[in-house]
Amino acid sequence: MPSVFNSLFETSERTGYWQLQVEPNTLKTTLLAHSEFAKFNNKVNRLYKKWQADNVPVMKNFRKSGKPKKLLETIAEDLLASFAKAPLLNSYDIYQHLMDYWFDTMQDDCYLIAADGWVAEPQRITEEIKTGKNKGEIKDKGWVCDLIPKPYIVARYYKTEQQEIEQKQAELDDINAQLDELKEEHSGEDGILKDVNTKADGWEAYNNALVELWSQDDKNAYSEYALLNEQAEQYAAELRTLQDNQQISALKNKKGKFTLKQVKDRLTITNDMQEQSILHAYLAADAGLKAAKKATSEQIKAIELHYLKQLNRKTPADNLADLSTCLRFLNLLDSQAKLRSEIRTLEAELDELAYHHYPKLKTDEIKTLVVDDKWLATLSADIQQEIERTTQTLTQRIKELHDRYAVPLPEIEKQVAALSKKVARHLKAMKVEW
Repeated sequence: MPSVFNSLFETSERTGYWQLQVEPNTLKTTLLAHSEFAKFNNKVNRLYKKWQADNVPVMKNFRKSGKPKKLLETIAEDLLASFAKAPLLNSYDIYQHLMDYWFDTMQDDCYLIAADGWVAEPQRITEEIKTGKNKGEIKDKGWVCDLIPKPYIVARYYKTEQQEIEQKQAELDDINAQLDELKEEHSGEDGILKDVNTKADGWEAYNNALVELWSQDDKNAYSEYALLNEQAEQYAAELRTLQDNQQISALKNKKGKFTLKQVKDRLTITNDMQEQSILHAYLAADAGLKAAKKATSEQIKAIELHYLKQLNRKTPADNLADLSTCLRFLNLLDSQAKLRSEIRTLEAELDELAYHHYPKLKTDEIKTLVVDDKWLATLSADIQQEIERTTQTLTQRIKELHDRYAVPLPEIEKQVAALSKKVARHLKAMKVEW
């Protein structure tokens, strides 16, 4: 490619030498934009399309009881001969791509076709449950089709459904990024989201922020709330103590559980005064705990409504920042859960559509999916990758030569001599002998 050379290099001041006339970081762009390189690309594409036109019928005419190795020999030798005419590329590199794909995938496909013909039937994946209450049952873990995997069915027949899933996934990725950013910003030593990872953690942080605001804004009302909370804790402690009592323990089942109804029923039939006293004490403590919790809950709801109204103003007060952060975190978690659920539903629906599409496939459709969409698409991508590799190697080599010879040897020798003199002067000034 002489014109490519001339666009990259110019004659140097030194006779018989050349120098780079473009910036090293624009080498690849310049090379790709050159008309000669475009011709090279077009020639490679023409060679591939010619090979494809000659060999697609060969591949699609492969049939049951056919010889896979014979098929490989035919298409591989023709590929090697076709790309022997391609400039810059090594035809054996292209040939190797086909061989790699043959051993990885294509060989198995051909042996399946040789055994069963052009048939694509999905197989259910089942597994026997080894432990637990469902031990011995068979669990369905999905399905697989080796000849035509699900993505090829989806890509050809269900693009709209796949795009909907991808759109939802993009929205989910955005939500995840917002969550990560929010946590990173507010999870420092004094951050409101420090050690907050789950929705339960988020609600705890939200309630803490709410109560902290309240304790600063209305100390009297908050004191009443704190007193009720203290009473609730006392009732809870009393209940824990009573539960260890013999009369209460007798009501527990094997799992150590019992109900309030059992306590009330026992109270109606026992004549033991001590037992009656303990049961009455338990019911009173339970009622006290519920009343205290109800009162605190109503207070929290009222104060929450008060602050939410403030947050909805155009310019919320600065002291509401932590509360706003917690709400945003919780809202993002809700959006995340909703999108995950929607994606799971859409994926399950698409999975069913794809699974039930296989019986509808005609032989010609199966051949198109296997040969065009699977085999040739992979080989075409590999060839483009080889062109990209060749381009990268060429530009990298030119850059290496430029870096190595940009400064002539005589100039380097002058620089070394000047630096040597400078070092010698410093050593002399330091009275160091050299």
